[in-house]
Amino acid sequence: MPGPVVICFAFIGDQTAIAKADPKAFTEAVLETHAAVGPLLMAHRGYNILPQREGSFMFAFHSPVDVAKFHADLQAALLQVFDT
Repeated sequence: MPGPVVICFAFIGDQTAIAKADPKAFTEAVLETHAAVGPLLMAHRGYNILPQREGSFMFAFHSPVDVAKFHADLQAALLQVFDT
């Protein structure tokens, strides 16, 4: 019998306004976010359900603990990427 699945949604806040203000910068931000997500998903036993969507993400994990650790690590990684 399969175990539990935890679905997690994430998105880039104010993505419409950001994309309109600077489409090139927004596209680069989405690509950098995807680059940060990939290794962390593998590290936390997660799966990207909606790959390469513009600023919206849907992930599946094996447990709530996995998703909590993933999000903590993702926030830290994104702060390093986008620290200006």
